[in-house]
Amino acid sequence: MRGPVRGLSRGEWAVALAVGCLCQWDVWVVGPAYPVTPRWVLAVASAAACALLPWRQRRPLTVVVGVTLVLVVLPAVFWGAAETVALVFPLIVALFAAGRYGPRPAAYLAVPVVAVAVLAHEWLDPYQSVADGWTWALNAVWIFGLGAWLRQQRRLTERATALTAERERAAAAEARADLARELHDVLAHSVSVMVVQAEVAGELFDRDSASARSAVGAVAEVGRAALADTRRLVGSLRGADGDPGPGPTVADLPGLVDRFTGAGLPLDSRLQVDGPLPEPVGRTVYRVVQEALTNVLRHAGPVPTRLLVRAGPADVDVEVENDGPPATVADGGHGLLGMTERVHALDGSLTAGPGRGGGFAVRAHIPLP
Repeated sequence: MRGPVRGLSRGEWAVALAVGCLCQWDVWVVGPAYPVTPRWVLAVASAAACALLPWRQRRPLTVVVGVTLVLVVLPAVFWGAAETVALVFPLIVALFAAGRYGPRPAAYLAVPVVAVAVLAHEWLDPYQSVADGWTWALNAVWIFGLGAWLRQQRRLTERATALTAERERAAAAEARADLARELHDVLAHSVSVMVVQAEVAGELFDRDSASARSAVGAVAEVGRAALADTRRLVGSLRGADGDPGPGPTVADLPGLVDRFTGAGLPLDSRLQVDGPLPEPVGRTVYRVVQEALTNVLRHAGPVPTRLLVRAGPADVDVEVENDGPPATVADGGHGLLGMTERVHALDGSLTAGPGRGGGFAVRAHIPLP
């Protein structure tokens, strides 16, 4: 008994205490409309009914049955009915709690229990008839319904809150995935170019010092650009929204092409883009080209490569094809997966596989919004 009592909240006790005081005031101060049942019986019955109310949220149907039994049925059977508000308040609170907290479908039994008890009370009342009790019996429906409506509103609010939290978690996960793709593209491209330039510098160091110094300078330039991009991405992780901010777009493709040709990749590029593209599309096109050329340099080496970027009024096509040795789709890394995710996020399609002349080809098609 001690545990459940301690587990009750102050609000559960406060409502029961307030209703109990109101019932005692009505019994001893106002008094019943006609003295059929002794006042002490009404006082004890109302006090017993109010003592059950603190458990109305945890055992609502049990409380309804108990309140109805001790407040309406027993006094009416042994002493006759009495017209007093003290019989009404605890019953209203218990019935409302059944609609508000009762488990379905058992909670629906509270309505016929109260309605039958009220009709029985009027039938035992010498001054009333069963016909006079229909109004009170029907009140059980809207009192229970009010509690049920509040229950439904709370559930809808909780569901909306849960959906909002789920959307926020999904958005955060997508932002983290986007950051991971950005960081992979930056590091993979930069490290591949730097390695190739360093190897070139090592080979030319004794024979052509000027070309070697140029290759070393290219390594430093690519490293600085990679460091700036990494700072931007890591800085976005510390922000509130995780947005990496504006990244490279199609306007930066000529500079990207120059870096690859400077790294020794024989690249035939055709950039047929008139005007700016939407930021998500432009950034995706840039990253697809960057990752595809990086894979050429990393897996096939400095082999002849063709790049085509063609933007039409309704879509954008990207094609990167090299004349290297035959290759398979699986590259052992996350580059191809990242390209596919970027393109699919814009309702586009991407294919990667053997090229027409042997080598490897990456083709992407992105519709414009």
